[in-house]
Amino acid sequence: MGIVRDEILRRLHEDFSKSLKNDVDIVVFTNDTAEHCDTALAIVKELSRLNERIHFIHYNVDKNLEASEAYRVSRAPTTIVARHGEKDGRIRFSGLPSGYEFTSLVEVIKNISRNEASLTASTLQRIAAVSIPTEIRVFVTPTCPYSPRIVQAAHKFAMMNPHIRTDVIEALEFHDLASEAGVNSVPHVTINNGKEFEGAFPEETFASYVAGD
Repeated sequence: MGIVRDEILRRLHEDFSKSLKNDVDIVVFTNDTAEHCDTALAIVKELSRLNERIHFIHYNVDKNLEASEAYRVSRAPTTIVARHGEKDGRIRFSGLPSGYEFTSLVEVIKNISRNEASLTASTLQRIAAVSIPTEIRVFVTPTCPYSPRIVQAAHKFAMMNPHIRTDVIEALEFHDLASEAGVNSVPHVTINNGKEFEGAFPEETFASYVAGD
């Protein structure tokens, strides 16, 4: 028996067959000690079997140092979704992509495959104006129903601008990072331009923070 329920896999198989247009890489970094690595690996393997356009790649973060450096990964489990062959690691999940974040993982696979990000014109304008390296960290938990809205917006921002990187961090797994960021509730967003907020803000407000407005 797999990790993802058979009924969900059947629905995703049908969905992917209709919606995937271009090849996508899902890269999973694990190590020999971190909790949830085996489960994260199993989830991505099950997804990759659903459609030939999904390419599954696995590295050990401590043993495959060249790959870890190329993707700029230092912790496990980390799951990266990218256009086939891209190794910049701009869109990633740190921790187990389960619960509501499984939905976000599925959505970003489809969006990247279609090269599609449904954003308003004003949001696209703000995101396009970002010209310096910008990292968005979105702290989440698997049970928070409000997090996917922010996570999926952050993924779209990174898709639309190569200067933007998004790291979705499971706050309970990486409590040291959450504590350092002062996370009291989720979703909690920090941006390396000094902006931060909690809650599911509207897309355009989020984009204005990313742009440094």
